[in-house]
Amino acid sequence: MTDYNPLMKIIYMSLILFYLVTNCCNIQAEGDAVIPPATPQQQSPEQGCVVFADTSFNMRGFFKPSKSSSEEGAVQKYLHTELRNFVSENKLYPLFWSTFSNEIPTPVQLNENIGTYFSYKSDKDVKDFFRHIHSDLAGLFMSPEFGKHSVSIIITDGIQSTEDGFDIGGMINALKSRISEANEGLHLYLFGFEADFDGFVLPLHSHESPFWHKGKRPFYIWLVTHDAKSGSKLKRDMEKRISGFTDDFRSVGLTDISLPVAHVSLDRSKQKNYPYIERDGLVELQLPRKSTGKIQIPLTIESDSSVTNDGYYRLKLQLESSVEWAETTESEGKWYISLNCDRVPSSGFFGGGSRNEIIIKTIAIPDKDKWWWREWSTENITTSTTRVDADKTLYLNRIGKQLLEPNYNAPHDIESVTFRIKK
Repeated sequence: MTDYNPLMKIIYMSLILFYLVTNCCNIQAEGDAVIPPATPQQQSPEQGCVVFADTSFNMRGFFKPSKSSSEEGAVQKYLHTELRNFVSENKLYPLFWSTFSNEIPTPVQLNENIGTYFSYKSDKDVKDFFRHIHSDLAGLFMSPEFGKHSVSIIITDGIQSTEDGFDIGGMINALKSRISEANEGLHLYLFGFEADFDGFVLPLHSHESPFWHKGKRPFYIWLVTHDAKSGSKLKRDMEKRISGFTDDFRSVGLTDISLPVAHVSLDRSKQKNYPYIERDGLVELQLPRKSTGKIQIPLTIESDSSVTNDGYYRLKLQLESSVEWAETTESEGKWYISLNCDRVPSSGFFGGGSRNEIIIKTIAIPDKDKWWWREWSTENITTSTTRVDADKTLYLNRIGKQLLEPNYNAPHDIESVTFRIKK
């Protein structure tokens, strides 16, 4: 047995080793079979900012030669003197530059001040720069160069023009595609200026003659980012900078729909007759025991004016559930709790509890009077009406209906505050 045992041990160990090797290979093979293919990751944007400038004929009237920025209009002055500060102070480097017309050239990196591209020594310089008949804005939105970098800025009169005519449907579809979460999820912000214009306007129909227009005409800057947080910050910063040059501008986010931030409380300056305590979302208000008839308790709405897009809503207060002894009312823009003291439940020894409570909701209501893209738009394309509507943008309202209004057309609950009325 002494000779047999070592031999059996060797055989036994060999079988175990064979079993382990075979099963490990099978496990690996099975593992390889069930590992799903790697999901292609969305390509990260390249660092930096690219500025696209519309060089179409219709842009000439916004610009003029000047010896100093003081001779320039508000839009030209902003682009000439402040755009560089916006880029540098927000660290949007490296900076790239591209013009666009019927073609979109590959952007080139800039090492000089971008403001020099909007300063001209002579009329010839203006004419040479803005010399193209068409501007394919929709083509730019679909270009691989658009959205390639962290930030994109487009400077244009907002007119989509190609040899095939104005395809507004194509432009809207291009925008929808680029802001789709399934695609790139870009965040777009539009700045519109009622800018001074003095020059020829070229109608979209090639057989019609240019005409001279002196007055206001829309001018636009598109701001594009890959991140809503940074986009909202850049939008507010650009608004602040533009306001230093002109008040005749509007701005709106197409994708970053930030709601107003507001808090409702009692108007402290008017509450001398009604002691109250406010804590943890509950406001306790003590009425005099002999209160009778109807009284109005003034409210105040504290809002954060820095929130982007909050100007497209107005705030409304209403009770979450109706009661016979209280309601919210508005007079000349001021809100009140209107109480019928004769019907307010007695709070009794234990303070009344929930039967003495009302919940006031703050609701953001769409303010359609602020939808400026409707007022700035025209559907007219013929020569006679083009002259009349030279201060408007063709089909802008269609972009608004498709891309803006669905986002701004619904009310939103902002907050709820409980008021306990003690009597």
